[in-house]
Amino acid sequence: MLRSSRLTAVSPDDIPSVRLAELFAPNVVRWLRPGFQNKLTEIGQRAYLSDLQQQAGVIYSWRANS
Repeated sequence: MLRSSRLTAVSPDDIPSVRLAELFAPNVVRWLRPGFQNKLTEIGQRAYLSDLQQQAGVIYSWRANS
């Protein structure tokens, strides 16, 4: 698990439903990268975060091996 003084990385499956709804609230997602705005179901939201997590893992692995 990644952790800093302000942030902790968790699996999308471990995010409580209430927190997930807060993250995908319209007044929040309007500031985030394209893709967040059209995720209307909890399943879609968790899947999108899982995809982002996988992309970040690939980037992290690539940089760690460089």
